[in-house]
This record gives sequence, structure tokens and C-alpha cells, in this order.
Amino acid sequence: MYAELSNLTRGTLAIISHSLILYLLSTPKPDIKHPAIIWGALTLVMEALVVFVSFFLGYYLWAVSFLYFVLIISYFIVFLTISSGLLTKNIFIFMSYSAYFMLSVGVADLITTIFFNGNPFMQGIIRLPFTLILIVLIKWPLKPFLSDWVYKITKGWGILAIFSTTATAVASIISIAGLFLIDDKVVLLWLLLLFSFMIIASIAIIIRMIRLLDERQTLLASKYQEEILKNELKAEAEFVDSAKQFRHDQRHHDMILLELIESGKDKEAIEYLKNHTSGLNEIALVSWCENITLNAIIRLTARKCADLSVPFTASVIFPEKTELSNIEIGTVFGNLLENAVEASVKTKDPRIEMSSRINNGNTVIAEIRNKTDVIPSFVNGFPLTTKQNGGTGIKSVRNVLEKHNGLIRCFVEDNTFCTQIIFPL
Repeated sequence: MYAELSNLTRGTLAIISHSLILYLLSTPKPDIKHPAIIWGALTLVMEALVVFVSFFLGYYLWAVSFLYFVLIISYFIVFLTISSGLLTKNIFIFMSYSAYFMLSVGVADLITTIFFNGNPFMQGIIRLPFTLILIVLIKWPLKPFLSDWVYKITKGWGILAIFSTTATAVASIISIAGLFLIDDKVVLLWLLLLFSFMIIASIAIIIRMIRLLDERQTLLASKYQEEILKNELKAEAEFVDSAKQFRHDQRHHDMILLELIESGKDKEAIEYLKNHTSGLNEIALVSWCENITLNAIIRLTARKCADLSVPFTASVIFPEKTELSNIEIGTVFGNLLENAVEASVKTKDPRIEMSSRINNGNTVIAEIRNKTDVIPSFVNGFPLTTKQNGGTGIKSVRNVLEKHNGLIRCFVEDNTFCTQIIFPL
């Protein structure tokens, strides 16, 4: 009976640890109203399975393998079902925790085998510090750090998921081998050292991979935005040239009108004047602000909105020179306005409003508002994208503003998505 109770204690501690840690790691989908209840129900079901194995099957190799298989599959399905975001991202998070848990199991089992004759109660006690440390890390430094990874990395989660899954598989094999197949304490000691090395190496490799993915994505986003802005400005320059040519030819139109009037062809002159005025209205240059780059981007946006039948208004006070370069201005406002246009075409009553002003003579405050029929979920104050590999644009905006000690804020009010930014002159 003592052995059964010891195994039950060890299994119960593991179940509680799994449920609590995975609950803390998950970011529930907006339609999941009570995730804690779901995790609580899963905990009770898994605890019933642990009781069954402890008292009826015993902790033999086949029984432990069966229990481990059912546990990881059940928790895996629930975690992926509840968590929002990319599938590969959630697989990476789940498998990273699984690898950490299996490494802690291996360390605890090897220590108890070498020093405590494999006492299952001591195995559970030794695992407890691993669980408590991870809970503290998740609750404070790790969760914001992990959310920042989710925000920064929109591509590359697949390779991270493969790595964490492989680490889990290797840790599981070594753990089972050390627990059931190896009796030599010297070999077990070497396995313990191997586990310790795997813990350090896995953490270092994952952090390095994430940094490389972030650097690659930042570079690609920067080049992409620079190319877009160059193309937009080129198109705008062509538009301005054609408008100047049209105005340059105005004297020819004046001569034609004068000839028609002197010839007594008043009706023809009036008709020609109407057509000419219509053409001027279509090609008229609208000046939105003093900054050439932002003026071009707003004009392009206004033209795009007109083509899509999306009402667009702008009240912009923006100086000719700011701390932001032309490329950075294009990155910030080009992305924000592009996102607003993409969201507006999906709504029943589209509308985009843009405004900016100079505050206290040293900062620029700008706001872009667009109607939305879908309320997005937010992580760290930023909306979770529903597009595959999306989110690069808002990430580029954030990087530019942080570089210049600026701020960005996103929120929804009255079915209107609002983006506010502030940065120094």
C-alpha cells in the first residue's frame, strides 16, 4: 500500500503541475470564456487515470508508457484547442514545456535511483522545485518575454516546433532508459550529467534561434518597406509630373477657348470649358501637410480609398522635418494606413479617419481610426493577426517608434479600431 500511495502522490503532483503550468502558458482564444474550468476538468480526468494506474496497473514500464502517452496526447489536444495564434507557435510552447518536464523527470529519477533506491515519493519531492521555479518564471519574467517573441516572430515557428519536439523525444527516451533499463549507478550518473547539459544547451539553442529569426525578419521587413516606399514615391512623382504637364498646357487650352469665343461658338466654348474643368478636378494636387513623404502616402491612400469606395478624411499637421527619416515615415504611416484600408473593405460601413497634431512644440501625436465588424484579441496591447504569417507591418511600426523613444497604442471603441502614435520632433 505504501508503494501505491507513493506513486499516487508523485502522479498527483505531476498532474497538478501540468495543468497549472499549461494554463499559465496558454493565451486563450476570444471565444473561450472560462479556460480555468476546462483545465480543472482535465485535471480531474487525468487524476482518475493516475489513481487507476497507481492501484491497479502498477508503475511498470508498459503502464508508465501508457500513462505518459495518454497524458501528453490529452494535454496536447486541449492546449492547441484553447490557445490562440499560429499552430506551430503553440506546438513549440507545448513541446518546450514537455521537454523541460521530461528533463526534470530524468534528473529526479536518476537522483532517487542513485541516492534513494528509486523511492517514488522522493521522485515527486525532487521534481517539485523544478515546477515551482517554472511557475515563478512564467508568472513574472517569462510570460511577457514569451508574448514579445510571439509578437516579433511571425515566421519561423515551424523550425522551433521541430526542435522542441525532437528535444522532448530524446528526453523521454533517456528518461525511460534511465528509469527502467539501466541499473549501473555509474552509467546513471553520466546520464544525470547528460541531462544537465541538455537543459543548458536546449535553452541556449532556443534563445539563439529566436534571436536569429527576429533579426532575419527585421531585415526582411526593413527591405520590404523600403522597396514599397520607393515604388510609391516613384508613382507619386509620375503623378505630379503629369499634373505639371497638364497645367503647363493650360495656355493652349486658353487659346482654343479664345478662338471659339471670337468665332461666336459660345456653346462649343462652354462645353469645352466643362470638360477641361472636369479634367483639372481629377488631376488636382491636394496638399495634406508640409512633409513631402507623408503627403505622398496620404494622397496615395486617398486615391486607393476612392477606388474602393471607402470614405477617407484626414486633418494633418505634420512638419517638414522630424527625427524620423523618409523611409521611417513611410514605414510607420504606410503600414498603419494599409492596415486600415484592408480592414475597412471587410466592413459593412467602412470609414477611415486620420489626424495628427504637434503637442507642446516637441512631439507629434497621430491617430488613425477605421470601422471594424470584428473585435480582435490583444496581446501586450497589440492585436493578434488573423492572416497567415501576418503582423510584420505593425512590428515594423513598433520597431521604428521604439528606436526614437516613441509609443504606439491600439484599442477598440464603438466598433472602431484606433491606433495612436507619439514620437519626438
